[in-house]
Amino acid sequence: MNKNIILIFLILLAIIAGSAYLCNNQEKQNETAVRSVVEEFGKVLKNVSLLAPREILNQSLDQNYKDFLAPALLEEWKNDPSKSLGRFTSSPWPERIEIDGVEKISDESYLVQGYIIEMTSTGETTIKRHVALSVEKNNDRWLIISMAVGSYQDAWNIFSSASVEFQYPENLPAQYISTAEWPPKITFTEGPLVCQETPLESSFPLRIMRKTINDSIYCIQAMSEGAAGSTYTDYTYSTLKDEKIISANFVLRYPQCLNYDDPNKSNCQSERETFDLDSIIDRVFKSVKTF
Repeated sequence: MNKNIILIFLILLAIIAGSAYLCNNQEKQNETAVRSVVEEFGKVLKNVSLLAPREILNQSLDQNYKDFLAPALLEEWKNDPSKSLGRFTSSPWPERIEIDGVEKISDESYLVQGYIIEMTSTGETTIKRHVALSVEKNNDRWLIISMAVGSYQDAWNIFSSASVEFQYPENLPAQYISTAEWPPKITFTEGPLVCQETPLESSFPLRIMRKTINDSIYCIQAMSEGAAGSTYTDYTYSTLKDEKIISANFVLRYPQCLNYDDPNKSNCQSERETFDLDSIIDRVFKSVKTF
């Protein structure tokens, strides 16, 4: 009797293990298929000229997108081309979609987060725009049913050289604070990271502080100098990355808010208090790639 119970128990375990394996294997296959749809869709974006005459544009949408978009979404884009993705100019153009993550919503639905990568005729990437795509299974085919794309205003440019690549905002999210030397100049040196902070009561123009930003430790140097109703601050942010010290140097211009009349004076002062430079620079650092 005991042997029979043990045998039944082992059979049940084998069935459960087999079911789990099949389930995991199916999920991997689904994710692979979803990734393939999004990546292949990204490759044909450059084939659709959004400035073409309406009839030619609709033909191009059909020809290039019918294997990737759900019929309802494709029809929506044909009825309103302003919602469609494609290329506006000869350079830059959308070259591909770089997938950042895939999230399972249900057995037949996934959310894909990524970036549309635009490239110039010189082979340089220029802009990354965030894109979120909903992909669902329809009659054994995975198709994109909807997507949300970040605006060009919110897009970050890409700086690329032979040794380093990073993203940065072309303009700061500020009305009064502006860039004077930008994008940041990225350099690498050997560690360790040493940060000799200046006392809070120090009257020297150079200020050095150690700060934790989004779980990363930074040494921040700031040197300010006044000129023509504005203050120019030369910043150097440094942190450890891949066992090396990576530094970003740039200069920002801060206007003298008291020189404005209200409401600009109050708005300028409020912006100065709420402007989150640390998060912007931390995002720049997070995007750095070396070659």
